[in-house]
Amino acid sequence: MQLISGARFGPFCAVLMLSVPLLAGESGLPDYGAAAGSCPAAAKTCLGIHLYVAVKDGVPVVESDWIASQVSNANRLFAPLEVAFEVVAAEVLPTDCLRVADRAARDGLGRTRWSKNAIHVFVTGRLDNVDEPGEIYGVHWRDRQQTSHRWIILSAIAWPHTLVHELGHYFGLPHSEDAVSIMTKGAPVPVPARERIFTEAQQRKMRRRLKRLLDSRMLRPLPRP
Repeated sequence: MQLISGARFGPFCAVLMLSVPLLAGESGLPDYGAAAGSCPAAAKTCLGIHLYVAVKDGVPVVESDWIASQVSNANRLFAPLEVAFEVVAAEVLPTDCLRVADRAARDGLGRTRWSKNAIHVFVTGRLDNVDEPGEIYGVHWRDRQQTSHRWIILSAIAWPHTLVHELGHYFGLPHSEDAVSIMTKGAPVPVPARERIFTEAQQRKMRRRLKRLLDSRMLRPLPRP
């Protein structure tokens, strides 16, 4: 996992990037990459996650175990596709990114930060629902000016399967009414979240989307040992 030196300022949420060891108390961030681990050996396609985490009063809004749980659940549910994920970079988001309140703020998070090759995941303190009052756990978001540029936004209150749900959207899945699917939205449902999966039909659809992303070089697999 890498951190990049220097400072970059865009129209939304200036990003501070650090070139110090990935140790809590030194970099300002825990070593998320080490906590989440490398892609499992069984995965034929290993995809990088470029992580951005908001910081409040010098403390990241989520700890390394929180990230490790999100990535672990994603790797478990994507295992039938022989796809896995690995945190390859982390950056600090400043305090003005602690709350993502509207569509413009969602656009702004990734507009100056998006790039090819990795999946960009932003973790904020609060993610507001833009359709009705309240807040949500996570969202898969397209830049409204450039819809091919997409990223995932997670709230610090997200449940442990939120990342894998949003990755489902990233790979082309809508919400589902199938209670066994991780793409089911709402509660109550008869199948606990830890027992939900991607159905075979959903897996087929995600394989097609993954192929398009790889063929277009929007995503680039990490080298495998």
